[in-house]
Amino acid sequence: MKNTTYSTIGIYTFLFLYFLIGLSIFQDFGIGIEEHFQRKSGFYWLNQILNFTNFDNLKIAASNRYDSIMQIPNLVDIESHLNYGILFDLPAAFIETLFDLKDDQIFKMRHLINFSIFFISGIFFYKILDQRYKQKIITIIGLAIYLLLPKSFGSSFFDSKDLFFLSIITISFYFYVKFEGRRNMKYLCLFALFSAFSISSRIFGLILPISFLIIEFLNYFEKKSYIEIKYIFYYLIFLTFFSFLHWPYLWIAINDLSNLIENFVVRTDTKVYFEGIYINSKNLPYNYIPKLIFLGTPIFVTLFFLLGILISYQKIFKNFINIEKNNDKKLWIDSSEKIDLFLVINFSIIVIHYFTSNPNLYGGWRHYIFLNFFISYFSFYGINYTLTYFRNIKTKFNFLNIAYSFLILCFFHLIYNLILYHPYQSYFFNELINNRTKKNYEIDTQSLSRVDALKIIEEDSKNLNVVRIATASWTPLEDAKFQIDKDSRKRLIFLGTSNKEDASYIYSNHFYEVDININSKYKIPKNFSVYKELIIDGSKIYTIYKKN
Repeated sequence: MKNTTYSTIGIYTFLFLYFLIGLSIFQDFGIGIEEHFQRKSGFYWLNQILNFTNFDNLKIAASNRYDSIMQIPNLVDIESHLNYGILFDLPAAFIETLFDLKDDQIFKMRHLINFSIFFISGIFFYKILDQRYKQKIITIIGLAIYLLLPKSFGSSFFDSKDLFFLSIITISFYFYVKFEGRRNMKYLCLFALFSAFSISSRIFGLILPISFLIIEFLNYFEKKSYIEIKYIFYYLIFLTFFSFLHWPYLWIAINDLSNLIENFVVRTDTKVYFEGIYINSKNLPYNYIPKLIFLGTPIFVTLFFLLGILISYQKIFKNFINIEKNNDKKLWIDSSEKIDLFLVINFSIIVIHYFTSNPNLYGGWRHYIFLNFFISYFSFYGINYTLTYFRNIKTKFNFLNIAYSFLILCFFHLIYNLILYHPYQSYFFNELINNRTKKNYEIDTQSLSRVDALKIIEEDSKNLNVVRIATASWTPLEDAKFQIDKDSRKRLIFLGTSNKEDASYIYSNHFYEVDININSKYKIPKNFSVYKELIIDGSKIYTIYKKN
């Protein structure tokens, strides 16, 4: 009883401190490369919905904001990207309009909401582990992994698309776990609701209904009862209803279902800097995502993940081999193994899709950041297996305490890296890559450094009435001016990538869409020299050049 009380206090304390830290640092992050477009998408749909209401003042305010966003250069046409979900962007647009937020307040509000949603998903992740393992005293380890993985932690403050999808899919898995525990319509309905939310957030959310159909058909063949089929029927009805209810894109796409999935295909034709060479985004090697995940995840988490996922596959294979010997003919012994099988099916579908579809990718592994759910879950699986193994060893030498001490040291090292990389935690590299090799990979793929760079330029040029700033990278710098003081902003003239010779400063985050070895588009003029560089743990985040 005391252990349960202490573990509960420990969990609440950890969550309280985590959220407190988030509240203290959410204003430190810049503007992600897609935040303007997502804000534009939110106001597009907000205006569409308000047209059916009598809220005239709100209509005018929302329309004016949408018009101002349309003036921002470099933004993709919203009409050609209506498939983007509205679950985050529309409510954020409504809050922005309702409270009449200005400039940097807008992005800070979005960052706070995104972080809060990720934090809530962490609580759901803990509940998954608690129901699966029923060991409160160690499930805090899994919770800490989920919330502290550098890619997730850093992205939770600005990435309201890919990281938001991770949050939603985690909550979806929780309701599946609850459904398996109760097998009732309440949790089936909630699972279908969040499955719909997941699909509208990212098309990868389709893994949920596909995996659910597979597991339920297996369930039917185990029990040979048509009663089980009803769950499939009701789930599909709920899923369809909730999808059409909240996702306007389906209202349009219903007229041409043949292109429903096709519209989600990435058609970018650009160069990606990977392993020291420039590769066309359509022809990336198969190790692109696996290697970036491997290098961007703490080593101890990766090792335990590999252990956990291998044991899970081994159990499933063993159950399959022995199914004829087992009188019950089950692929799972209990609900815990069934939950593991469901998650393994989801993970396997993702892996199979990646290695068979040759996806068109760029910008690192942010599109696959939702895999951090599986990394967290199965790494804890491996940790729990290891601790159980040491607990059962009968020896004078206390291996269990050594294991706990090892984990404590690993988490202290992880927290140290989170502090070191702040606010660029999402650009973390582990110790398996040296500083020299880090130069062979893109770093600031989300272009967070733009705000930092502009603030430094603004401070250095206080005596100038006009400051001309050019850009020597693919990143549009002007998009970041909204976190600069409005009076100071008036002095800044953005030249883009042309006429760099006329600039006072040149900014580069070394993120290119062309091969700079054969293309001089981003070449720095000879009359400029390095004024400021930000290098974190050997990773060059950005460089500011100043005219001599």
